[in-house]
Amino acid sequence: MLGGSKGWSKIWVDAVPTAAYPRFVDGALCCPPEDVGSIPGFYEAIGDPKHPDHEDRIDWYGGIFDPEHIDLDRIYKDLGRIAARRQRAAAKRTR
Repeated sequence: MLGGSKGWSKIWVDAVPTAAYPRFVDGALCCPPEDVGSIPGFYEAIGDPKHPDHEDRIDWYGGIFDPEHIDLDRIYKDLGRIAARRQRAAAKRTR
């Protein structure tokens, strides 16, 4: 589990001996942004336009937060950086 300031994200990692680096397989729901207070409170306020904190949360976040949106471009970019770092380390070990 990965920890944020107030919440946790679950990730599952399976060992694949033939894989050279981590790969993204699937995902469901994104975590709320850092420093939002409680996760249930954030979802309640951002998901209910009639909630007294709704506009403040939208302004703070900078727009509509969609928990169903998974930023695949960012995931692939981050995993690409991990892969490149591992490949450089492997190349140094073989010299």
